[in-house]
Amino acid sequence: MRDPFVQRGPDGTFHMVWTWSWRTPTVIGHSTSTDLVHWTPHQHLAVMANEPAALNVWAPALYYDLAQHRWLIFWSSTIPGRFPGDNSGDNGLNHRIFSTTTKDFSTFTPAKVFFDPGFSVIDATLIHAANKYHLVFKDERKTPLQKHLLTAESSTIEGPWTNISEPFSETWSEGAAIIPVKGGYIAYYDHYRDPQHYAAMFSPDLKHWTDATPQTTLPPRPPPRLLPPTHQSRIRPPRRPQALSIVANAGLSGGWRIVAETIRNFSGCQANLPEIPFCGNLAKRR
Repeated sequence: MRDPFVQRGPDGTFHMVWTWSWRTPTVIGHSTSTDLVHWTPHQHLAVMANEPAALNVWAPALYYDLAQHRWLIFWSSTIPGRFPGDNSGDNGLNHRIFSTTTKDFSTFTPAKVFFDPGFSVIDATLIHAANKYHLVFKDERKTPLQKHLLTAESSTIEGPWTNISEPFSETWSEGAAIIPVKGGYIAYYDHYRDPQHYAAMFSPDLKHWTDATPQTTLPPRPPPRLLPPTHQSRIRPPRRPQALSIVANAGLSGGWRIVAETIRNFSGCQANLPEIPFCGNLAKRR
């Protein structure tokens, strides 16, 4: 299991999606829970069935669209030759963010490009604030080196996305999660090159950012293959720090007992998210 992402539906059920494999099959994992402890059997969702040339499906995220009464799911994929002239990602990959929608997690609309800034991007997530949707994503370009976090914005949950920002993180940053806190927003993420660590940035308006890492309590970045074996072929610790609190507090990893305080100590966290005791994962829909 890699890149787990959890979201609560309007009926109170939690839905988790994750990266199923590094390359093929080009599917994502899905499971549900009512208590974050007991989960339904894993199922794979063929979200890229209409794109047989796709090489991969990475880091899915999902959000419930209240206006359309359906789930929006998006992820990053490379389709060779789809974006001519772009080979700026690792090993010439040309990732874009693709999306689908579903009402029942059984049938899906055909996958389509959700976000294309003209270069390789992965690890998108979003938040609704100030009557706009804000997309946080990683610039995946390696040549020239980028590998940092940016934002874009839209008036609707499905774009189009404009006003791409300047980078707000250091290079070699990915897997961002973003939640509201008192006075603004926290984006926390994985710095995956030496020195490896989790970090956090604070913004009052999703435009101006300052380092909030000293004001947070983040767990040490776990070594590879820390999770106990399951039926999955690839066992990885959460790359998205968003999942740490769920994993540690709900027992999804069995013996892995890292206590992910994340931003519990950041001023206003509990006040803004009273129903989420660990205050590090499921942002209340606002």
